[in-house]
Amino acid sequence: MKTLTTIGQEDLRLIEVEDLVPGPGHVVATPILTGVCGTDLEIIGGKIMPGYVTYPATIGHEWVGRIKLVGADIDPSLIGKRIVVEGIVPCLVSNVVLEALTDASPIAKSDSRAPEPEQSKSCFLLLNSISSTMK
Repeated sequence: MKTLTTIGQEDLRLIEVEDLVPGPGHVVATPILTGVCGTDLEIIGGKIMPGYVTYPATIGHEWVGRIKLVGADIDPSLIGKRIVVEGIVPCLVSNVVLEALTDASPIAKSDSRAPEPEQSKSCFLLLNSISSTMK
């Protein structure tokens, strides 16, 4: 699979990496849409606070995807379902938005580097009422 990766210093590359294999309690999802925000720009520019990121870093921590594989302890019927992931959730401020788009029940851990318990609260099923098309 390919990832958009930076080592900082405005060096951004699309690189090939090994496919992910979900561990227990994790899912692997294929991205549908990924946001690139101000935090990503700071990471790319190497201007983020030291200790906040480890380089090389994959860009796009806010994204929507479709579950492709599930690890142990995850319901296999979730394969094919759409999810929204916020991979950096240090204070869970985004809960208001998550409650509007999801059932607000985390289903799995993402590949976030956030410490527990925040990591396990970063992957949510999108409600079926949320459109799959961009308008």
